[in-house]
Amino acid sequence: MEQDSRPHRSRPHGAVIAPIPTRQTASASVVELLDWMEFRTCVEVEAAGLAAQRRTEAHIFRLELALRSFAQQASSGAPAGDHDREFHYASLQLLPTRASNSSWENMAGA
Repeated sequence: MEQDSRPHRSRPHGAVIAPIPTRQTASASVVELLDWMEFRTCVEVEAAGLAAQRRTEAHIFRLELALRSFAQQASSGAPAGDHDREFHYASLQLLPTRASNSSWENMAGA
């Protein structure tokens, strides 16, 4: 991998190497990230309420397992992104709508 590049997902080509952002684009990325986090806060609070109403023991077990796996990976210093995604995917399974499934596919890069 080139020193000034990093991998990222790209449709329809899969993983590709992209240049590291310059200061100017990095600033835009921070703004975009903050916008995305604000949007997620708005949506996820309501989604959490719906998920709590629709939960089953199986869902709770899956969420606990994913959260425990994430915590173990993170505390060891190992990458924990897959476990974080599993937790969010398990949460979305409590919202069986086309919109939530489409959102997950977009976030996961499917």
